[in-house]
Amino acid sequence: MFHNTRHTAVTNLVNAGVPAHEAMAVSGHRTRSVFDRYSPSLKAQTRAALERVTAYAEEATAAGVVRRFRRRKNTDTDTLTDTVAKRRRNQAGQSAPSARLPESG
Repeated sequence: MFHNTRHTAVTNLVNAGVPAHEAMAVSGHRTRSVFDRYSPSLKAQTRAALERVTAYAEEATAAGVVRRFRRRKNTDTDTLTDTVAKRRRNQAGQSAPSARLPESG
C-alpha cells in the first residue's frame, strides 16, 4: 500500500511542476534513476517542455529577438570536453597525451 501512495505522491509532485530535486527530497529518493521509475509521466512532460521552447524560439525568431544558430563552414569539430582538455594541456605547457605501450617483461 505504501508503494502505491509513494508512486501517486511522486506523480502529483511532478505534475504540479515541483522540480525533480525537491520532489526527490520529499519522497526520500536518493538517486534520480530510482525516482524516474516512480514518475512515468516525465516523458510526456519533457515532450511538452520541448514543444513550448520550440514554439518560443519560433516566435522570438520571427520577432527578431532570437537569432538561429548557423554552423560555420570548416569549423573545428572538437567537443567541449576536447576543447577544455586542450586548453588545460596548453596552459600546463604539454602537448597532446602520448600513448604508452605496456612494457614487456
